[in-house]
Amino acid sequence: MDYYDKLLLGIFISLVGSVGFGVLSAVPLTVSAAVAAVIGVGGMYQGMFLRAPTGQHPGPDSV
Repeated sequence: MDYYDKLLLGIFISLVGSVGFGVLSAVPLTVSAAVAAVIGVGGMYQGMFLRAPTGQHPGPDSV
């Protein structure tokens, strides 16, 4: 699993987890979704700007 696959999985888990947390706890769903959105935006910033893909590594199709 590549770094960016893990990053996308982390964003997905934070969004799904926040919905579950908002439904199962006393925390309002809007608050938990807002926290997950901030985490998701942080993950997107990490993947797009801090560790941006350089295109120098060959993909699995190029042998």
